[in-house]
Amino acid sequence: MAPTALADWASAGLVAADGDVVRPLLRLRPHRGLLLAHDAPRGEGEPLPADFVMGVGNSSITLSELTVRRHSRRTLDLGTGCGVQALLAAPHSDTVVAADRNPRAVALAAFNAALNAVASVECRLGDLFAPVAGERFDLIVSNPPFVISPDRSYVYRDAEVEGDSICREVVRQGAGHLAEGRRMVRGHRLRRLGDLFRGAGARGVRERLDRPHGAARPPRRGR
Repeated sequence: MAPTALADWASAGLVAADGDVVRPLLRLRPHRGLLLAHDAPRGEGEPLPADFVMGVGNSSITLSELTVRRHSRRTLDLGTGCGVQALLAAPHSDTVVAADRNPRAVALAAFNAALNAVASVECRLGDLFAPVAGERFDLIVSNPPFVISPDRSYVYRDAEVEGDSICREVVRQGAGHLAEGRRMVRGHRLRRLGDLFRGAGARGVRERLDRPHGAARPPRRGR
């Protein structure tokens, strides 16, 4: 890559310059054979930008461990973030759509697909299933905003609805985007998940707890 000016790096959002001090705004992390770019943590007391794109966290790892790695003609990664789930799904999928309502996340997911030479991932901008209206998928994976609170500070963390409504909406709408006999994997537990799928018209639903392979089952409660 040809040398570029510091001002170009700053305008591209790659670094922040303050006098003689330059610090990175992105971080590169290896993960399961991939190299992933994501926003770098800020210094102590420095607030994160609202469009902050996090890297691979515990919820990302849990979701990837729960995902069934069978061949999929079309896979959807809903709320893709930096694109980790989409890129992990690419080897067993003919096509992957990575969707997010955060423009910075879509840009970073597209960057990471190019960085890892993965041509089968298509990145789209939009809220929930709007970017894939009328389309169906063999596999849908989703790691939705996971903090249930009134806070609305960060796109990746906070949903703009009350309680776990965002998770319920993903399930309700997702059933209509699954091809016959196919599956959805969510990153967070939701009570009566099967009832929601059946209420949305999905048949043959089986519930699976968010428990990594090999983990012990919780003890049964006495009656």
